Amino acid sequence: MAQEGVEDSGPVDRTGANPSTPVRRPGGRDGSATPKGSPFADPRRWLFLAVVGFLAIGGGRKWLHGRKGRALADKMADGNASVEEIRQSHRFGRIVVHDLFRVLTEDATPDRRRAALEALVRLWKADELIPEEEKAIVTRSFMTNWQIRRKYPRGLSSPLTIRVDYGLPETGDQDLDAWIRQHLEWSHRLTGTRRASDDQWRKLESPKPGSLFEIIPADFPEDGPHRLILHPRMHVRGLTDNWQLDLPAQTTSFEWDDHLQTGALKGMPDSTRASQWREMLRVRSANASESDPVHTEIDDRFALSFPPEPMISFLRPGMPHAALPCDLAHQVFLEFESVDGRWCLGEWILASNSELCEGDAAFFRMPQKFRSAEDAPRLERAGTYRGRFVLEPRPELGWSDPAIRSVWPESITTGWFDVEVVRK
Repeated sequence: MAQEGVEDSGPVDRTGANPSTPVRRPGGRDGSATPKGSPFADPRRWLFLAVVGFLAIGGGRKWLHGRKGRALADKMADGNASVEEIRQSHRFGRIVVHDLFRVLTEDATPDRRRAALEALVRLWKADELIPEEEKAIVTRSFMTNWQIRRKYPRGLSSPLTIRVDYGLPETGDQDLDAWIRQHLEWSHRLTGTRRASDDQWRKLESPKPGSLFEIIPADFPEDGPHRLILHPRMHVRGLTDNWQLDLPAQTTSFEWDDHLQTGALKGMPDSTRASQWREMLRVRSANASESDPVHTEIDDRFALSFPPEPMISFLRPGMPHAALPCDLAHQVFLEFESVDGRWCLGEWILASNSELCEGDAAFFRMPQKFRSAEDAPRLERAGTYRGRFVLEPRPELGWSDPAIRSVWPESITTGWFDVEVVRK
């Protein structure tokens, strides 16, 4: 008899089976189904975990990098950052830009300002700044150095040379300074000299911007003060953003003094310094076997072949680096033995504290052509001559260099040397 309440699941094939053996249906709990695989057997899961890991590591490093940058920015804001930390702050990108500008503008230590300038220029080079920030670098670090005296003698009659150097200060890194010179172009005009040629825009070809101009004392009959105004302009080329900037005008002034004598710069002679001048003034001869032919025109017929140059040597055997005995403001002449007259080669102005006196020697550069003058010698033949250089004092020339304080008052003469004269 069939039991009540039991649902018939249909016929069951029992062929060849023991009637006492229970029939096992698919999907039972006996584990006969295919086992499930490991959750990491699918490569897509590994790819997902790798992406998440990279994002976590990269985000963490970026967070740590930004945290270090903000900490350094706080140190610079408090004035506790070292010079080296300021110099290396460009590694944190734009996080430190605002504080670098603050150091560049407000800090009183030159080394810290230079380090801030170097970091900002590196960010500029890496194209991390906008044009307004690039202009701010130039405006806030721009420097002008006038080589001028405040007062000059009223009795000056010869032209007065004045020089102005301007531009960005050097960062101390040669490659970075070369990058600045490559991409920044300078031009300027100068007013107040009473010359039309100075009031025209002049583009500079020299990598170090500056201007050398002359003042004619007779053009300024008033006592003064007389204002000189420099109008600099900068152009950027070869970068992502090329722009032009007119910088603020730079002004200085000078005046005449009726009580100041033109010979006030003339020093007192003595035998000790005279002997030092004789030892230090020498002649450098060009080596004809190691260089290309060099000629200096004497007149319309003759020229010097491999012309020698006067030099001042600061090295003496068994002695330390010698100092210049006195300031130099002399005219340089060339004389030939048995030839009447002499040629004026130019002026040699050299202060004892000049940077040119820090090396082994200071040189006077020979002009490419001798000056034409009525009293200049007239040669009749080519050949070998014996010559010498003579330095004649001109203390009034020293007024053009503010570093000149005491000019050697006597002539200085080199020994005789051989010089070759050829026809043009």
